[in-house]
Amino acid sequence: MNVSSVDRNVSPDETMPLRRRLLELELGEMRLRARQLAAGFQMGLHLSQKRGPGMEFLGHRAYSPGDDLRHLDRRALLRHRRYLLREFHVDTERPLHLIVDFSSSMNFADDSPASGEPSATRPLSKAGFARLMAAALAMIRGRAGDPVGLSLLHGLAEPQRLPDFLPPRGGSEQLERILAQLESDRGRSENGPRVSPQEVLLETANRLPPRSTVLWLSDFIDEDTDYQAVFPMVSSKSRTLVAVQILTVAERTFPYQGPLVLSDPESNLRIETDGSRGRAEYLAALGAHNRALEEALLAASSTFLSVTPSESPRNLLRSIAEATGARSR
Repeated sequence: MNVSSVDRNVSPDETMPLRRRLLELELGEMRLRARQLAAGFQMGLHLSQKRGPGMEFLGHRAYSPGDDLRHLDRRALLRHRRYLLREFHVDTERPLHLIVDFSSSMNFADDSPASGEPSATRPLSKAGFARLMAAALAMIRGRAGDPVGLSLLHGLAEPQRLPDFLPPRGGSEQLERILAQLESDRGRSENGPRVSPQEVLLETANRLPPRSTVLWLSDFIDEDTDYQAVFPMVSSKSRTLVAVQILTVAERTFPYQGPLVLSDPESNLRIETDGSRGRAEYLAALGAHNRALEEALLAASSTFLSVTPSESPRNLLRSIAEATGARSR
């Protein structure tokens, strides 16, 4: 069960308007905050295994008929009495594909501060944090000239009207398409088609170009997804998968005491329990679940990062840069 909502003396109907207002605030601020986060941060420079003219010297090789004479090393000719060409690493683009979880459990956030406090101090929901990180990365990599794509994951009970898959492309129009989808309210439609997460992930795996970097932002607690099966499907020898698990502080520590009701927004299952008695069992189950995730990602030669929405987004960007082998500053 996804522990994604905790109610005490408040009914679900009373909490919905507040959650809606918080979501609207997050969406309204997302693009501005992403631009501020992306400013001054550079990613997307990749050292290619190809050889040719470029900026970073690689070495010499013997001249062959048909080679470009502009790359002859005259000093080497005088020293070694033979024709040698200078070679360099070539900076090439590397597609970035974002997988963003838009399921209902991602709307959970830690308790918000009292009204009137600056919005910068208000905790983001998991979805808000995922939107912010995805938007900032799309801006950074798009500015560097890398193609950027997007896949959206919804719960099985959530139909959608937006495309589930945007293939990696470059240009300002592609960036605008990605930002528009990230700013949408999960793209929900009451009468839209229902697409399973596995279907979206299979399409993503089949259509991604080689040498892509895949960044998956999720809480990874969706019971409808077999992660051990899909991780190897998304990752491969030619693709780099970085899975970023976003869990709130409350989900990590379960600080609740006394009688409470746990509500799963994806299945509408509600369980009455006692916080003090249920904490040990919950933490043990979460620990076992995360260990299984890490083992599955390790077997797929992938990287696992675990964060909370209260952590510094800029520090996470640096961690992602290190995990994907990009250079950042």
